Amino acid sequence: MRGRWILIGGLAVLALVLAACGGQAVPWSSEPEQVDVTLSEFTVDSSRITFARGTTYRFIVTNRGQLAHEFIVVPPGHQGHVLSVLHVEADALPPGATMTQNIVFPAPGKYEMVCHLPGHFEAGMKLLVEVT
Repeated sequence: MRGRWILIGGLAVLALVLAACGGQAVPWSSEPEQVDVTLSEFTVDSSRITFARGTTYRFIVTNRGQLAHEFIVVPPGHQGHVLSVLHVEADALPPGATMTQNIVFPAPGKYEMVCHLPGHFEAGMKLLVEVT
């Protein structure tokens, strides 16, 4: 019984100390941070270009163009599926389509949001982003 009172007292002291610190509590949320991406001929636009490693992001990718596009997030210079953080095939992004997918960047560094359909990347359909 005495141990229970000591525990309760300790928790009360801890609560007072934390309250006295005066700092605002950091809001905790299990919801991913939203990233809006728009694809069109021949651009990739994103609501953010810097990301934190280990944070979950909800990518909402919309094709506003007149052509189908694919959407890949990959380290610069890579085109394959092996190193991609996210890969959405062109048949999933016809004109007017929107797709949503959560991703977590596994490592800091530079990444590109690209469309590697023939001629699209070469026409400038890429956006360099950074993960810290």
